[in-house]
Amino acid sequence: MSTNQHTARRILVTGVGAPPGFGLARSLIRLGHKVITADANRLASEFLLPAAVPQVIPLASDPDHPGVVASLCRDLAVEAVVAGIEPDLEPLTQMVPQLDADGVRLWLPDAFSVRACTEKALFHEVLTEHGIATPRTWQPDDIGQVPDGTELDVKPRHGHGAQHVHFVRRREHARVLCELVPQAMVQERIYGAEFTADCLVDRPGRASVILRRRDLVKAGLSMVSTTFDDPNVRDLVVQTLSAVGARGLCYRD
Repeated sequence: MSTNQHTARRILVTGVGAPPGFGLARSLIRLGHKVITADANRLASEFLLPAAVPQVIPLASDPDHPGVVASLCRDLAVEAVVAGIEPDLEPLTQMVPQLDADGVRLWLPDAFSVRACTEKALFHEVLTEHGIATPRTWQPDDIGQVPDGTELDVKPRHGHGAQHVHFVRRREHARVLCELVPQAMVQERIYGAEFTADCLVDRPGRASVILRRRDLVKAGLSMVSTTFDDPNVRDLVVQTLSAVGARGLCYRD
């Protein structure tokens, strides 16, 4: 797409302090669109993008978040909103009727799909129901059922950026961590090459998938990556997208 063929739009991109949001905002600016860059961190260096219109917004968990985003859209004549970070998806799904009435376009999955992709325990349940391989998972009360010698990964049900993630080798250690990690869950630790799938799913469900090896990871975020193609991996990603009902942009590690 180029603005020689398409009208330049005023687009609000949230979560520009994270790599997906930053990359999207930069690409849209390069294409000639007027981009409003929004993030909860007022010190985000991405606010310095040339030609961007920086706006500080509350965290998605803040009760004021929807009102602030809606006001920005009205005041700045925003034509479309794209979430560049997972936590912003759920409040946007709740705002669809209001934003649609204001002429703001969104491309989002339904509310259940968003929860399935942002709540790790539910994601495991959905994949299991569809016969897609996923690490064995236990709730804190079920740790006694973990087989002896199983390496474990204790993490929050919600969250991103590898926050509060711990690897342990004993059930006793996992039990203690479940008291410290917010909304903890326990999974079998899996070894292998990490990759990210950048996806675009149209409204009928057809998916475009780009696979990237995570060559350098810091704080759970891929800083250096290499694109690759593997039909088996690509097919598995497409099956997963279908299982959760993903639509629009999707980033999954």
